[in-house]
Amino acid sequence: MSLYIGIEGIGMRISVAVAADESGEISAVVRKPWGISLHSTPRPVLRERLYELFQCLAQDLGRKPQALGDATVCVGLTGVTFPYDARIDLTREISELPLRINRLICTGDAEISFASHAREDTGSAILCHMGSTAYAVVNGLSTRVGGWGPALGDEGSGFWMGRAAIRAIAEEYDDKSSKSPLWQEVESWLCDPRDDLNEWGEAAIRWRGIADQFASAGDEFDIRTALFAFSHELSLKGAGIWRQVASGLTIPLMRAWQKGYEPAASIVRNAARELATQYIRALEIARMEHISAPLVLYGGVMTHNPQFRDLVLTELKDVKVSFTKVLCAGAEGTMRPACGALLFALGGSTTGDLKLPRESVRENVFWSQVPFSGRGGLRND
Repeated sequence: MSLYIGIEGIGMRISVAVAADESGEISAVVRKPWGISLHSTPRPVLRERLYELFQCLAQDLGRKPQALGDATVCVGLTGVTFPYDARIDLTREISELPLRINRLICTGDAEISFASHAREDTGSAILCHMGSTAYAVVNGLSTRVGGWGPALGDEGSGFWMGRAAIRAIAEEYDDKSSKSPLWQEVESWLCDPRDDLNEWGEAAIRWRGIADQFASAGDEFDIRTALFAFSHELSLKGAGIWRQVASGLTIPLMRAWQKGYEPAASIVRNAARELATQYIRALEIARMEHISAPLVLYGGVMTHNPQFRDLVLTELKDVKVSFTKVLCAGAEGTMRPACGALLFALGGSTTGDLKLPRESVRENVFWSQVPFSGRGGLRND
Protein backbone atom coordinates (compact mmCIF):
# COMPACT_ATOMS: atom_id res chain seq x y z
CA MET A 1 0.00 0.00 0.00
CA SER A 2 1.36 3.43 -0.93
CA LEU A 3 2.38 5.89 1.78
CA TYR A 4 1.68 9.63 1.86
CA ILE A 5 3.58 12.06 4.09
CA GLY A 6 3.12 15.70 4.99
CA ILE A 7 5.87 17.71 6.69
CA GLU A 8 5.43 21.13 8.27
CA GLY A 9 8.14 23.61 9.25
CA ILE A 10 6.48 26.90 10.12
CA GLY A 11 6.78 28.11 13.70
CA MET A 12 9.79 28.72 15.92
CA ARG A 13 8.87 25.97 18.36
CA ILE A 14 7.49 22.94 16.55
CA SER A 15 7.98 20.83 13.41
CA VAL A 16 5.59 18.02 12.51
CA ALA A 17 5.42 15.05 10.15
CA VAL A 18 2.31 12.96 9.48
CA ALA A 19 1.78 9.79 7.42
CA ALA A 20 -1.38 8.26 5.95
CA ASP A 21 -2.50 5.66 3.44
CA GLU A 22 -4.17 6.47 0.12
CA SER A 23 -7.58 6.79 1.79
CA GLY A 24 -6.28 9.52 4.09
CA GLU A 25 -6.25 7.33 7.18
CA ILE A 26 -3.46 8.67 9.40
CA SER A 27 -1.10 6.05 10.78
CA ALA A 28 1.78 7.99 12.37
CA VAL A 29 2.60 11.46 13.66
CA VAL A 30 5.95 12.89 14.75
CA ARG A 31 6.24 16.19 16.62
CA LYS A 32 9.62 17.77 17.38
CA PRO A 33 10.37 20.73 19.71
CA TRP A 34 12.24 22.84 17.18
CA GLY A 35 11.48 24.87 14.10
CA ILE A 36 12.89 24.69 10.59
CA SER A 37 12.96 27.32 7.85
CA LEU A 38 14.61 27.27 4.44
CA HIS A 39 16.53 30.51 4.89
CA SER A 40 16.72 30.98 8.68
CA THR A 41 17.93 27.51 9.64
CA PRO A 42 21.59 26.72 8.82
CA ARG A 43 21.59 24.19 6.01
CA PRO A 44 23.40 21.38 7.93
CA VAL A 45 20.85 21.78 10.74
CA LEU A 46 17.97 21.90 8.26
CA ARG A 47 19.04 18.62 6.65
CA GLU A 48 19.66 17.01 10.03
CA ARG A 49 16.21 17.95 11.33
CA LEU A 50 14.39 16.95 8.16
CA TYR A 51 16.11 13.58 8.26
CA GLU A 52 15.19 13.16 11.93
CA LEU A 53 11.53 13.71 11.06
CA PHE A 54 11.73 11.03 8.36
CA GLN A 55 13.66 8.72 10.69
CA CYS A 56 11.18 8.97 13.54
CA LEU A 57 8.19 8.64 11.22
CA ALA A 58 9.67 5.52 9.62
CA GLN A 59 10.33 4.07 13.07
CA ASP A 60 6.70 4.64 14.09
CA LEU A 61 5.64 2.88 10.89
CA GLY A 62 7.95 -0.06 11.59
CA ARG A 63 10.25 0.80 8.70
CA LYS A 64 13.72 2.14 8.10
CA PRO A 65 14.09 5.56 6.45
CA GLN A 66 15.53 3.86 3.36
CA ALA A 67 12.26 1.91 3.06
CA LEU A 68 10.19 4.98 2.17
CA GLY A 69 10.64 4.43 -1.55
CA ASP A 70 6.88 4.13 -2.08
CA ALA A 71 6.14 7.43 -0.32
CA THR A 72 4.74 10.61 -1.82
CA VAL A 73 5.99 13.46 0.35
CA CYS A 74 4.93 17.09 0.55
CA VAL A 75 7.21 19.41 2.54
CA GLY A 76 5.91 22.88 3.41
CA LEU A 77 8.44 25.27 4.94
CA THR A 78 8.62 28.90 5.89
CA GLY A 79 11.05 30.56 3.49
CA VAL A 80 9.79 28.66 0.45
CA THR A 81 8.35 31.80 -1.11
CA PHE A 82 9.39 31.75 -4.77
CA PRO A 83 9.45 29.05 -7.49
CA TYR A 84 13.24 28.67 -7.25
CA ASP A 85 12.97 27.98 -3.50
CA ALA A 86 10.56 25.12 -4.14
CA ARG A 87 11.76 23.61 -7.40
CA ILE A 88 15.50 23.92 -6.90
CA ASP A 89 16.66 24.95 -3.44
CA LEU A 90 14.57 22.84 -1.05
CA THR A 91 14.40 19.98 -3.55
CA ARG A 92 18.20 19.90 -3.66
CA GLU A 93 18.52 19.89 0.12
CA ILE A 94 16.16 16.93 0.47
CA SER A 95 17.90 15.06 -2.36
CA GLU A 96 21.06 15.09 -0.24
CA LEU A 97 19.39 13.07 2.52
CA PRO A 98 20.00 9.29 2.57
CA LEU A 99 16.44 8.58 1.43
CA ARG A 100 14.56 7.24 -1.56
CA ILE A 101 11.22 8.97 -2.13
CA ASN A 102 8.71 8.08 -4.80
CA ARG A 103 7.54 11.66 -5.37
CA LEU A 104 8.51 14.92 -3.65
CA ILE A 105 6.41 18.08 -3.55
CA CYS A 106 7.92 21.26 -2.10
CA THR A 107 5.91 24.30 -1.09
CA GLY A 108 5.62 27.09 1.48
CA ASP A 109 3.95 27.85 4.78
CA ALA A 110 0.95 29.81 3.46
CA GLU A 111 -0.07 27.04 1.07
CA ILE A 112 -0.21 24.26 3.66
CA SER A 113 -1.73 26.54 6.33
CA PHE A 114 -4.61 27.53 4.07
CA ALA A 115 -5.20 23.94 2.93
CA SER A 116 -5.23 22.58 6.48
CA HIS A 117 -7.68 25.17 7.74
CA ALA A 118 -10.04 25.69 4.81
CA ARG A 119 -9.71 22.36 2.93
CA GLU A 120 -10.76 24.28 -0.20
CA ASP A 121 -8.99 25.44 -3.35
CA THR A 122 -10.26 29.02 -3.28
CA GLY A 123 -9.71 31.55 -0.51
CA SER A 124 -7.06 33.61 1.18
CA ALA A 125 -4.75 33.79 4.16
CA ILE A 126 -2.66 36.19 6.19
CA LEU A 127 0.31 34.70 8.01
CA CYS A 128 2.03 36.58 10.80
CA HIS A 129 4.77 34.86 12.78
CA MET A 130 8.48 35.72 12.54
CA GLY A 131 7.69 36.72 8.96
CA SER A 132 4.57 37.87 7.16
CA THR A 133 2.83 36.79 3.97
CA ALA A 134 -0.47 37.40 2.23
CA TYR A 135 -1.86 34.56 0.15
CA ALA A 136 -4.77 34.19 -2.27
CA VAL A 137 -5.78 31.14 -4.27
CA VAL A 138 -8.53 30.80 -6.90
CA ASN A 139 -9.30 27.31 -8.15
CA GLY A 140 -5.83 26.18 -7.17
CA LEU A 141 -3.98 29.11 -8.82
CA SER A 142 -2.18 30.99 -6.08
CA THR A 143 -0.72 34.44 -5.46
CA ARG A 144 1.69 35.46 -2.71
CA VAL A 145 2.59 38.97 -1.57
CA GLY A 146 5.34 39.57 0.98
CA GLY A 147 7.48 36.90 2.54
CA TRP A 148 10.68 38.63 1.44
CA GLY A 149 12.34 38.11 4.81
CA PRO A 150 13.59 40.57 7.45
CA ALA A 151 16.46 41.91 5.34
CA LEU A 152 14.04 43.28 2.73
CA GLY A 153 10.53 43.27 4.10
CA ASP A 154 8.22 41.17 6.29
CA GLU A 155 6.33 44.31 7.26
CA GLY A 156 3.89 43.75 10.09
CA SER A 157 5.58 40.52 11.17
CA GLY A 158 6.61 39.46 14.67
CA PHE A 159 10.21 40.45 13.89
CA TRP A 160 9.09 43.80 12.49
CA MET A 161 7.08 44.53 15.66
CA GLY A 162 9.78 43.32 18.05
CA ARG A 163 12.44 45.48 16.43
CA ALA A 164 10.03 48.45 16.44
CA ALA A 165 9.53 47.94 20.19
CA ILE A 166 13.30 48.17 20.77
CA ARG A 167 13.49 51.29 18.62
CA ALA A 168 10.64 52.86 20.61
CA ILE A 169 12.55 52.28 23.84
CA ALA A 170 15.69 53.78 22.27
CA GLU A 171 13.69 56.87 21.29
CA GLU A 172 12.35 57.15 24.86
CA TYR A 173 15.91 57.23 26.11
CA ASP A 174 17.01 59.77 23.51
CA ASP A 175 14.07 61.97 24.49
CA LYS A 176 15.15 61.67 28.14
CA SER A 177 11.78 60.16 28.98
CA SER A 178 11.23 58.07 32.09
CA LYS A 179 11.12 54.30 31.85
CA SER A 180 7.84 53.44 30.18
CA PRO A 181 5.35 50.57 30.57
CA LEU A 182 6.76 49.18 27.30
CA TRP A 183 10.26 49.11 28.78
CA GLN A 184 8.98 47.49 31.96
CA GLU A 185 7.25 44.73 29.99
CA VAL A 186 10.28 44.18 27.73
CA GLU A 187 12.71 44.08 30.66
CA SER A 188 10.51 41.59 32.52
CA TRP A 189 10.28 39.35 29.46
CA LEU A 190 14.02 39.53 28.76
CA CYS A 191 14.77 38.40 32.31
CA ASP A 192 12.30 35.53 32.18
CA PRO A 193 10.70 34.74 28.80
CA ARG A 194 8.74 31.83 30.38
CA ASP A 195 9.07 29.57 27.41
CA ASP A 196 11.10 26.48 26.62
CA LEU A 197 12.45 27.87 23.34
CA ASN A 198 16.22 27.41 23.61
CA GLU A 199 17.04 30.67 21.86
CA TRP A 200 14.87 32.67 24.28
CA GLY A 201 16.50 30.97 27.26
CA GLU A 202 19.96 31.68 25.88
CA ALA A 203 19.03 35.33 25.32
CA ALA A 204 17.68 35.63 28.87
CA ILE A 205 20.97 34.36 30.31
CA ARG A 206 22.94 36.86 28.24
CA TRP A 207 20.60 39.72 29.14
CA ARG A 208 20.91 39.01 32.86
CA GLY A 209 24.70 39.02 32.45
CA ILE A 210 24.66 42.43 30.76
CA ALA A 211 22.17 43.79 33.30
CA ASP A 212 24.41 42.65 36.18
CA GLN A 213 27.37 44.42 34.59
CA PHE A 214 25.34 47.64 34.38
CA ALA A 215 24.14 47.28 37.96
CA SER A 216 27.68 46.80 39.28
CA ALA A 217 28.84 49.93 37.42
CA GLY A 218 26.51 52.19 39.41
CA ASP A 219 23.25 54.08 39.05
CA GLU A 220 24.56 56.66 36.58
CA PHE A 221 24.09 54.32 33.60
CA ASP A 222 20.61 53.81 32.15
CA ILE A 223 19.92 50.09 31.76
CA ARG A 224 17.89 50.80 28.60
CA THR A 225 21.13 51.54 26.76
CA ALA A 226 22.17 47.92 27.37
CA LEU A 227 19.73 47.00 24.61
CA PHE A 228 22.30 48.26 22.11
CA ALA A 229 25.02 45.81 23.20
CA PHE A 230 22.47 43.02 23.68
CA SER A 231 20.90 43.41 20.22
CA HIS A 232 24.23 43.66 18.42
CA GLU A 233 25.69 40.70 20.29
CA LEU A 234 22.73 38.51 19.32
CA SER A 235 22.77 39.66 15.71
CA LEU A 236 26.47 38.82 15.49
CA LYS A 237 25.75 35.33 16.82
CA GLY A 238 23.53 34.78 13.79
CA ALA A 239 20.44 36.04 12.02
CA GLY A 240 18.41 33.09 13.28
CA ILE A 241 18.73 33.72 17.01
CA TRP A 242 18.38 37.49 16.64
CA ARG A 243 15.24 37.08 14.57
CA GLN A 244 13.69 34.64 17.05
CA VAL A 245 14.45 36.79 20.08
CA ALA A 246 13.25 40.01 18.44
CA SER A 247 10.07 38.23 17.33
CA GLY A 248 9.51 37.10 20.90
CA LEU A 249 9.31 40.74 21.96
CA THR A 250 5.81 40.83 20.47
CA ILE A 251 4.77 39.21 23.76
CA PRO A 252 5.69 42.18 26.00
CA LEU A 253 4.66 44.60 23.22
CA MET A 254 1.14 43.17 23.19
CA ARG A 255 0.99 43.37 26.99
CA ALA A 256 1.96 47.05 26.93
CA TRP A 257 -0.66 47.66 24.21
CA GLN A 258 -3.37 45.94 26.23
CA LYS A 259 -2.46 48.13 29.21
CA GLY A 260 -3.17 51.21 27.11
CA TYR A 261 0.37 52.46 26.43
CA GLU A 262 0.02 54.55 23.27
CA PRO A 263 3.48 54.05 21.67
CA ALA A 264 2.93 50.27 21.89
CA ALA A 265 -0.55 50.70 20.44
CA SER A 266 0.90 52.70 17.56
CA ILE A 267 3.32 49.89 16.67
CA VAL A 268 0.54 47.31 16.77
CA ARG A 269 -1.82 49.43 14.67
CA ASN A 270 0.90 50.03 12.08
CA ALA A 271 1.58 46.29 11.93
CA ALA A 272 -2.10 45.57 11.31
CA ARG A 273 -2.14 48.17 8.50
CA GLU A 274 0.97 46.67 6.90
CA LEU A 275 -0.58 43.19 6.90
CA ALA A 276 -3.82 44.56 5.48
CA THR A 277 -1.91 46.36 2.72
CA GLN A 278 -0.10 43.16 1.72
CA TYR A 279 -3.37 41.27 1.77
CA ILE A 280 -5.24 43.78 -0.39
CA ARG A 281 -2.44 43.66 -2.97
CA ALA A 282 -2.70 39.85 -3.04
CA LEU A 283 -6.46 40.05 -3.62
CA GLU A 284 -6.02 42.56 -6.44
CA ILE A 285 -3.38 40.47 -8.19
CA ALA A 286 -5.51 37.33 -7.83
CA ARG A 287 -8.66 39.25 -8.90
CA MET A 288 -10.55 38.08 -5.83
CA GLU A 289 -12.30 41.34 -4.94
CA HIS A 290 -15.81 39.95 -5.43
CA ILE A 291 -15.30 36.28 -4.61
CA SER A 292 -16.84 34.78 -1.46
CA ALA A 293 -14.30 32.50 0.20
CA PRO A 294 -12.74 31.63 3.57
CA LEU A 295 -9.97 33.71 5.14
CA VAL A 296 -7.32 31.98 7.25
CA LEU A 297 -5.39 33.94 9.88
CA TYR A 298 -2.37 31.94 10.99
CA GLY A 299 1.00 32.21 12.69
CA GLY A 300 2.05 32.67 16.30
CA VAL A 301 1.21 36.37 16.46
CA MET A 302 -2.29 35.72 15.11
CA THR A 303 -2.89 32.56 17.14
CA HIS A 304 -1.94 33.95 20.54
CA ASN A 305 -3.32 37.48 20.20
CA PRO A 306 -7.05 37.49 19.37
CA GLN A 307 -7.27 41.26 19.85
CA PHE A 308 -4.62 41.71 17.19
CA ARG A 309 -6.58 39.44 14.83
CA ASP A 310 -9.62 41.65 15.39
CA LEU A 311 -7.52 44.73 14.64
CA VAL A 312 -6.38 43.23 11.33
CA LEU A 313 -9.97 42.40 10.41
CA THR A 314 -10.99 45.97 11.24
CA GLU A 315 -8.36 47.20 8.76
CA LEU A 316 -10.06 44.99 6.14
CA LYS A 317 -13.58 46.26 6.72
CA ASP A 318 -13.69 48.11 3.38
CA VAL A 319 -12.21 45.27 1.31
CA LYS A 320 -14.59 44.07 -1.39
CA VAL A 321 -14.40 40.42 -0.41
CA SER A 322 -17.07 38.46 1.37
CA PHE A 323 -15.48 36.09 3.87
CA THR A 324 -17.58 32.95 4.12
CA LYS A 325 -15.72 32.30 7.38
CA VAL A 326 -12.61 33.48 9.21
CA LEU A 327 -10.52 30.55 10.40
CA CYS A 328 -7.81 30.56 13.06
CA ALA A 329 -5.86 27.79 14.77
CA GLY A 330 -8.18 25.68 16.87
CA ALA A 331 -11.38 26.75 15.11
CA GLU A 332 -13.90 24.00 14.45
CA GLY A 333 -13.02 21.96 11.38
CA THR A 334 -9.39 23.10 11.17
CA MET A 335 -6.20 21.03 11.25
CA ARG A 336 -2.52 21.58 11.83
CA PRO A 337 -0.59 22.72 8.67
CA ALA A 338 1.18 19.35 8.43
CA CYS A 339 -2.20 17.96 7.43
CA GLY A 340 -2.39 20.54 4.64
CA ALA A 341 0.90 19.17 3.32
CA LEU A 342 -0.56 15.69 3.62
CA LEU A 343 -3.61 16.74 1.58
CA PHE A 344 -1.37 17.98 -1.22
CA ALA A 345 0.55 14.68 -1.17
CA LEU A 346 -2.74 12.79 -1.43
CA GLY A 347 -4.07 15.07 -4.19
CA GLY A 348 -1.56 14.07 -6.86
CA SER A 349 0.22 17.42 -6.60
CA THR A 350 3.56 18.33 -8.08
CA THR A 351 5.85 21.17 -7.02
CA GLY A 352 4.24 24.31 -8.39
CA ASP A 353 0.90 22.62 -9.09
CA LEU A 354 -0.86 21.89 -5.80
CA LYS A 355 -4.08 19.90 -5.79
CA LEU A 356 -6.39 18.68 -3.06
CA PRO A 357 -7.69 15.10 -3.07
CA ARG A 358 -11.35 14.27 -3.54
CA GLU A 359 -13.78 15.22 -0.79
CA SER A 360 -13.98 11.76 0.79
CA VAL A 361 -10.20 11.68 1.30
CA ARG A 362 -10.21 15.20 2.77
CA GLU A 363 -12.91 14.14 5.20
CA ASN A 364 -11.01 11.00 6.16
CA VAL A 365 -7.84 13.00 6.87
CA PHE A 366 -9.85 15.35 9.08
CA TRP A 367 -11.56 12.66 11.12
CA SER A 368 -8.49 10.46 11.42
CA GLN A 369 -6.42 13.38 12.74
CA VAL A 370 -8.85 14.05 15.58
CA PRO A 371 -7.28 11.47 17.96
CA PHE A 372 -3.89 13.13 17.36
CA SER A 373 -5.16 16.67 18.01
CA GLY A 374 -6.21 18.05 21.39
CA ARG A 375 -3.06 17.37 23.39
CA GLY A 376 -1.56 15.05 20.81
CA GLY A 377 1.08 15.48 18.13
CA LEU A 378 -1.30 17.31 15.77
CA ARG A 379 -2.58 19.85 18.26
CA ASN A 380 -2.82 23.15 16.41
CA ASP A 381 -0.93 25.49 18.72
